[in-house]
Amino acid sequence: MIFDNAEEPAALSSLLPAGGGHTVISFRNPDWHGIASSLEVAEFTRTESTAVLRSRLPELPDTELDRVAEALGDLPLAVDQAGALLPDTGLGVDTYLDLLAQRGPDVLAHGAGQHPSMASSRAVARDRLTADDLAAAKLLTLIAWLAPEPVPLKMITDHPHPLRLPLEDSASDPLRFAASAAMLRRRGMARIIQGTIPLHRVPAALQRAHTAGQRLANGSWAETVVRLLRSSLPADPWGGPRSGQRGN
Repeated sequence: MIFDNAEEPAALSSLLPAGGGHTVISFRNPDWHGIASSLEVAEFTRTESTAVLRSRLPELPDTELDRVAEALGDLPLAVDQAGALLPDTGLGVDTYLDLLAQRGPDVLAHGAGQHPSMASSRAVARDRLTADDLAAAKLLTLIAWLAPEPVPLKMITDHPHPLRLPLEDSASDPLRFAASAAMLRRRGMARIIQGTIPLHRVPAALQRAHTAGQRLANGSWAETVVRLLRSSLPADPWGGPRSGQRGN
């Protein structure tokens, strides 16, 4: 028996068979302790990525498959989408990679056959997150506008004032902020690892594209991130006055 895209463990527990056989559950929410043994599906290894691509594009040399996998950061859904898209559209690898670099969100929004696009899958999850927890959605956007490296949670909670509402209120309250971060984890939108939130560069690019035109009370998301980073710097990080201050 297979339960695909299950969300709430409590809602499914009464439906699980008690007899023999095997049950497979796919889910974003990692909190299935006591109900099922979880196996995280993170990024593919490079060997796994190229194997998926080779099954769809057997005529391409390994070097070309490796280039596609590298550009997609070995993200399973993106790799699978590329494996369906390339033969469906007849795009060459060079053309695909150029389009991915120049118009990444458009490429990731282009489905092929019965395969849902990476962008559409992410958009559904994003819209539900926004409806259920606006502060968590804003936190996800903030992370997306930072570098694709693990973002220290402490950097945000120690400097909430550049963020503005509702994320400023959430970051100022340890319990509310923990709840927003936990929401991202339960929805499978981001992981929490040793006090940091890493976000893969592909979904981060999609989130940035979705929010690029949004205007906040104090400017754009890019400006908000610059203010956050500036407030996180030491008082004198390079041995000179901060911007806006003049030396003698």
